[in-house]
Amino acid sequence: MVLQNLPKEADRFGVSAGAKVYSSGVGNAEVSGMFPPGLILGYIKEFEVKDFDANEYMGKQHARKLDRSAHLSIFATEQALKDAKIDTEKRLGTNVGIVFGTGIGGIGATEDAVRIFDSRGPSRINPLAITQLMPNSSTGQVAIKFGIEGPSLTITTAC
Repeated sequence: MVLQNLPKEADRFGVSAGAKVYSSGVGNAEVSGMFPPGLILGYIKEFEVKDFDANEYMGKQHARKLDRSAHLSIFATEQALKDAKIDTEKRLGTNVGIVFGTGIGGIGATEDAVRIFDSRGPSRINPLAITQLMPNSSTGQVAIKFGIEGPSLTITTAC
């Protein structure tokens, strides 16, 4: 997929027509700018997140309860809030909402659950599997982490 018909202001943010959009799941979504009147332009740069240790970032006990997609969502949200000079230690409250987009959600947890079901039976599946594989899991975990109590919306779609 290729970005076309971009607002002329997009150039200021290093985005140009013809930029490739990758939706493979390996990569990092980057919101590149806000354009009048309120149009948000997002694109995905092709690269893999390396050297990110969720155990180190959030502690082993908490990390094992979440899927990698939630780990990275929480981390990316924290970085975005810090970039916006928003205190990440304070609850954001009811005046803040979250809209999150994903192609599938916790695919790693889904794969693990299927493998365990096939090899060891349904009684051996992690009881947290459902909360890890739901597409809105990352949205909920981000809201919990940063005390976001306003509207919460997860958009799940594919190409």
